[in-house]
Amino acid sequence: MKTKTQFAACAAALLLLQGCSAQSNVEVSVKSGPLSHMMTFEVRAIADEAIVKSVTINRGNCALGPITENGLKKTIKLKFGESFSGFGICTLPSLKEMKVGTDSGAFVFSFN
Repeated sequence: MKTKTQFAACAAALLLLQGCSAQSNVEVSVKSGPLSHMMTFEVRAIADEAIVKSVTINRGNCALGPITENGLKKTIKLKFGESFSGFGICTLPSLKEMKVGTDSGAFVFSFN
């Protein structure tokens, strides 16, 4: 009986946590960059306001361009529809994942 009660409590907690997950306040688009070994990305606010804190490409295995990295050291405050553009030093076909850290949490975008 104790096991059933513990299982029910865990299941209820899991459902509550799932319901509390934050909705992304940004969207990401990508395209080939100006050079063959680069890709361009754009982070766009889809909420009234979004503060971009970090961008990580392929779990850190694809470096950000130096200008992009310097830009992320400042506060990037976007209003709805505004965007921040940057470069990654990797090819578009090698892009698998981009993680964007914002004031609402970190959101992972996957690419095939």
